[in-house]
Amino acid sequence: MKKIILFVWVISFALILKAQESDIDFNKVFCYRQIEKQSNVINVTLLVNTAGLEREKTLKIKEKFPTGFQCKVKEGYGSTNAVAENSVLFVWSVLPKNELFVIKYEITSPTALNEAVSINGNVSFLSETGIKYVSIEQRDFTSNSTVASRIKSIPPYEPGSNAPATVQSSNITMTDVPKTTTPSTTVPDTSTAPKPKPIVRTNVKDEPIKTQVAENKATVQTQTEPKPVVESIKATVEPAKTEKQNVTELPPVNTNKTTTKTTTSTPVSTPEGFYYTVQLGASPKPLPNGYYDKYHFDQPVDVLQIDNMYKYSVGKFQTLKEANKYTSVVKQKGLQCFVVAYNNGKKISINEALAISKQ
Repeated sequence: MKKIILFVWVISFALILKAQESDIDFNKVFCYRQIEKQSNVINVTLLVNTAGLEREKTLKIKEKFPTGFQCKVKEGYGSTNAVAENSVLFVWSVLPKNELFVIKYEITSPTALNEAVSINGNVSFLSETGIKYVSIEQRDFTSNSTVASRIKSIPPYEPGSNAPATVQSSNITMTDVPKTTTPSTTVPDTSTAPKPKPIVRTNVKDEPIKTQVAENKATVQTQTEPKPVVESIKATVEPAKTEKQNVTELPPVNTNKTTTKTTTSTPVSTPEGFYYTVQLGASPKPLPNGYYDKYHFDQPVDVLQIDNMYKYSVGKFQTLKEANKYTSVVKQKGLQCFVVAYNNGKKISINEALAISKQ
């Protein structure tokens, strides 16, 4: 009798495992989360399936965890990833060639973990009907023999398209971002269609860095690439007439130094002092000039180059309340955003900002 009961139990268990394997549909988009706890460290593995998505489309995965944890990305599988105070973001502006892949990160608590930790997240991608969201489901997928076999056969990352990689929205502090070279910015020739406003044309050459200074302007534009030269030509209303400005020799610039640019025709200087701002996005390559002009913000849009990333933000506010209020204006225009703080050109945490502003 005992042998019969044991046989029935084994058969039942096998059928349960088979049912778990069969309920995974590899023909649809899904993301499964599996966690492994070790002392005060939680290792998170995400299994991502992008079947049916165009490789040229953008994919984003965002996970949120309790405040107080330190997050580190372990495997990004070709993504541009970012960590914040209580979240981690993975972005592919071009989907990987392989539809099924794995990404990993870990979160560390400063104290021992005595209770369950809540983690939730979603996958977002652009479809023909708009942006779609798929919730991340927590499950033990490595015990699934079909999934385990597929994971072993996942090839190294390759982009699924030759389209340029541009991150349109990301989060806070960037980590593990691939280093890129800043391309030169070309402005259409004004000799046939003169404009009343000055236009700056930038050319990059293999010479020590030079900075063009407009005679009647107080603004200086610099490049942070190693050993480039920037030549500015002021285009006047007369179509066939150009005039070179005075050139000031500067020492080579450290590539890790933060520089400031503007997305409109009005340059801005390196920010000084303390302020809050609303970040619109970050990209490893500069967006086209005037990219955010179509949104008609009533606050200036600035760009900071930090750690080889171009970070775009709008407005400068002295209080967190003002900055948070302005995020509703940005979101009404269909953009994702969040509040960040700077002090003399250096990014600081919101807690540090609140201590400075004594709010």
